[in-house]
Amino acid sequence: MLKHPFKSALAALAVAGISLVGAAANAAPNFKGKEITFVVGFSVGGSYTLYARLVGEAMERHIPGKPNIIIQNVRGAGGVKAANYLANVAPQDGTYLGWLADSLAVSQLIVPKGKKYDGRKFHAIGSVTNVNPTLVVHKRTGVKTYKDLLEKEIVLGCSGRGSQTYVNGRAMREFLGLKFKMICGYGGSAPQTLAMLRGETDAQSSAWASWRIRQPHLLKDGTLIPIVQVGLKKEADLPNVPLMMDLAKDA
Repeated sequence: MLKHPFKSALAALAVAGISLVGAAANAAPNFKGKEITFVVGFSVGGSYTLYARLVGEAMERHIPGKPNIIIQNVRGAGGVKAANYLANVAPQDGTYLGWLADSLAVSQLIVPKGKKYDGRKFHAIGSVTNVNPTLVVHKRTGVKTYKDLLEKEIVLGCSGRGSQTYVNGRAMREFLGLKFKMICGYGGSAPQTLAMLRGETDAQSSAWASWRIRQPHLLKDGTLIPIVQVGLKKEADLPNVPLMMDLAKDA
């Protein structure tokens, strides 16, 4: 066990993105008469399912044999359950592809318990977008910048410990000194956001593109406030929201 696993994994957080991962190395050349299953590691209604549906519609038209593509949501442990399923249960013939947590490798490194997969043995075949996870708080907290969280504790919702929602929040708490009480167990970004809007939680980390797609009106009217983003480069429309790596005092 590494003495400071978050320090070893911090750089990996910066390149997190949503990836399509296949457990099979060599897919069959033609899928006529077959079905391809997209295993999504999070709940219906979140960004992972949305991306899977969009890509699935396009892939049905272009894969040899034009197979039907179906979406199977295998939620649990922040995407770990889906990764374990792909590695150990799903057929290894190219008919099962996974939409897994962007923190797949980081999670395996810092929280190895329960990981029955080896991220190095998955074969990444595409990425929809490179996007920064962004910590957003609800305006009722009175928090307007990350500096407010150095003094005031709020409740951060997250899914399992395999997800960036947990990893990023934990890293901000460890490296930046932000005060979070973390409540995990939500099935994905959609139920986390619902919990925040209901007042069960106060904040959530999710991909910036996901925020823009799912809650543009709440960002526009100031109900949801982005305060920290995670990545190597700022999002073009978040020039005044600091990067976590720029705020960390530990090199």
